[in-house]
Amino acid sequence: MHRWSSDDKEPGDGRLTLARRWFIHWGPDDHREDAHLDVYANRKPGHGWGFQLRFDGPDAETPLDAGLFLGRWLTVFAGTSKGRRLNRVLRVRGWEKGDPSRAGSRALEFRVHGARVESCLVEWLAWADPEHQVFGRWNRDGMLKERSRAYTTVYEHVRRGYHHPARAVLDRLLGKTVHTLVESEPVPALVCLPEGEYPVTVTLEQRTWKRPRSPRTWARHVAAEVEVVPTSQGGPGYCPTGRVKYGHDDGTVSTSGGRALTAREAADPGKWVPIGVAAFTESVLKDRARHRRLGWAPEHPTDKEIQV
Repeated sequence: MHRWSSDDKEPGDGRLTLARRWFIHWGPDDHREDAHLDVYANRKPGHGWGFQLRFDGPDAETPLDAGLFLGRWLTVFAGTSKGRRLNRVLRVRGWEKGDPSRAGSRALEFRVHGARVESCLVEWLAWADPEHQVFGRWNRDGMLKERSRAYTTVYEHVRRGYHHPARAVLDRLLGKTVHTLVESEPVPALVCLPEGEYPVTVTLEQRTWKRPRSPRTWARHVAAEVEVVPTSQGGPGYCPTGRVKYGHDDGTVSTSGGRALTAREAADPGKWVPIGVAAFTESVLKDRARHRRLGWAPEHPTDKEIQV
């Protein structure tokens, strides 16, 4: 029998955060069994509130997995190589092509998400395939080819589904939420990277979510959107990040976003433009560090077209 553990803390975790993983192996090499336990306490954002029990079939590495979710306060994951015989008894066959109601893994799950009342989401799986939480139109059409409409309806709404309880009531009373996007005029800027400068435009995006019959807006988000100047306008068209790319990237957005802006930052271009440029630069350098060797820097696209 062999045991070991590891610390799974990340840079953003606090001193009181617990993030530990335990592993255990036993048995001969040709028939080795194993189990693992992951415990996370006082760690944002959490995985909602609820539980999960999953059967992945007799040929899976961990035929039996379980989880307990108590918000940010406690999350427990466990899995074991045991359970193959139980999967056979329950007729869980693992992933197979064909009817999604009979092939693949099986799960029993109930979970509640959402920090806001309006975003509260209740999800459930009752002996359904856990790989596709949302039962889309193509799932429904595929099942209707082999199953009755009544069976498909029960599977979609009873065996697997989700519901926004507060949102359903508010939709009736105040109308469905309308999303509004207001963009500023693009502001030209420069991004400085090891291989040279990239002309970009930074746009302030202000998004609001409001119900037609509500006196107030229930959500706002303000951020800076960064776009590399396309070749048609004299720019490089894209900024290499080290990822594998397919086709031509002329005029596409390389990266955008960053953190949400405060009202004071959003009121002054002298603040939100540098914040957007900094987020862009950080994102590109992180991608290069993740996908390429340390210190990798490409040729500038305007000097030489490169394939990454």
